[in-house]
This record gives sequence, C-alpha cells and structure tokens, in this order.
Amino acid sequence: MSLSQEAIDRYKQIYKKNFGEEISDEQAREEGESLISLFKVIYRPLPSKNNGDEAK
Repeated sequence: MSLSQEAIDRYKQIYKKNFGEEISDEQAREEGESLISLFKVIYRPLPSKNNGDEAK
C-alpha cells in the first residue's frame, strides 16, 4: 500500500498540530501505513442482531 503525497502532507499537518513537531515524509508514510494496517486488522462488520433468524 502506498499513500499519496497529499495524504502524507495531511498526516504531517495533523501530527504537527497535535505534537508540535515536524516529521519527515518517510516517517509520516510509515506511521500512516501502520495506522491503516491497524484499522484493517481491527475493523470488522458487526454481526446482525437476528443472525438470519427471522422467526420470533
């Protein structure tokens, strides 16, 4: 996965706003890609409440 330069620049802006430090493009790319990977691991659709059982 590769982040666009626009996404990297936006991540750098957010990082500076929150931590008061500037980071390199490479650091922003690595952290951004790690964050996306984390979301892919933890994000799962919630099961439906009825689990396909319509009879009540």
